[in-house]
Amino acid sequence: MSLESKGVTVVSDGVSHTFKGTISFIAADNLGSHGMGGFMESFTSSRICRSCMCTYKSLKEPQLSLNFRERTIDGHRHQLGMIKQHPNLSSVYGVKSNCPFNKLCYFHVIKGLPFDPTHDLLESVCPLVWSKVLTSLVERKHLTVTQMNSKLQSFPFTGSDKSSKPTHVSWSSGRVVIKQNASQMWCFCRLAPVMFGGSVPKEDKIWDPVLQLNDVLNLSFAPRQNYQMVAYLNGLIEDFLHYFLMIFPDDGLTPKMHYLLHYSRQIEQFGPATNCSTIRFEAKHSYFKDLARKTKNRKNLAKTLAQRHQNLMSYYSCSEMWSGIDHITSTGFQVEDVNMFCPKIRDVLY
Repeated sequence: MSLESKGVTVVSDGVSHTFKGTISFIAADNLGSHGMGGFMESFTSSRICRSCMCTYKSLKEPQLSLNFRERTIDGHRHQLGMIKQHPNLSSVYGVKSNCPFNKLCYFHVIKGLPFDPTHDLLESVCPLVWSKVLTSLVERKHLTVTQMNSKLQSFPFTGSDKSSKPTHVSWSSGRVVIKQNASQMWCFCRLAPVMFGGSVPKEDKIWDPVLQLNDVLNLSFAPRQNYQMVAYLNGLIEDFLHYFLMIFPDDGLTPKMHYLLHYSRQIEQFGPATNCSTIRFEAKHSYFKDLARKTKNRKNLAKTLAQRHQNLMSYYSCSEMWSGIDHITSTGFQVEDVNMFCPKIRDVLY
């Protein structure tokens, strides 16, 4: 609040400049956003959306529902007041408590907790839809799991796709299981139609949902968008969900499928949905997760991770200076006198 009202004053060349700022939005996964915003953290009952009053029960209807009442700031304040008087209304409104960030002048959780396309699409909707479609292809004798894995193994991945090459799929509990991380799933969605599409008869409509989903995926992660693209994306999402319910009428929608319906309004407010993605945060987390496994520290893990990360950042910050020094050769494991090095290296080592 102090940054909004008072700001930070910087003096440059005898002139004072005051800079003020606020929070535009908070990028997080759905569980984190609901917990931070004071919403119910259950996605299998009651109100499951932080942007509208959608219920979990309505998602299991065979027809796509679009007429949900949008949440508003005034309505949210009214709900918090009612919950304060009658705590049992939390499950009715899908709200548990107020959020401290609502004290800010230009931020509110109703408008400032956008949906993350990485978790919604790459880690939920895409694996689910592809699993259902590939399972149907196996049941119809168009493909086998062995043939899928053979195509994945022999496909000539190039460029950045080499480091994000999808892993093999498997068969478990009567369905195809797809276990990929976000970057692998992105690669899988783009190239699977090329690898498997030739085995699907043209008259078989089971292939259409994944083709529609790919269009949604491409537009959702587009780095630049205009109003025409946003309107087109909104229509694509509705068509995809309608068609999914038509092909798989017994399953209904998942909460993250419903969240896609809010993407067009979110893009109009914050710009391309990729700006709200947490994929870079997840990549940063992977360093700490790998380090925790390798160090096997059970006493003070936080301190170990902080020290190792600080050492890594120090190394990166010095890399430019080190790369500019010519004729550096490795001495293996021999101990050398520091005074043998040039002044620049000595200063860094000391």
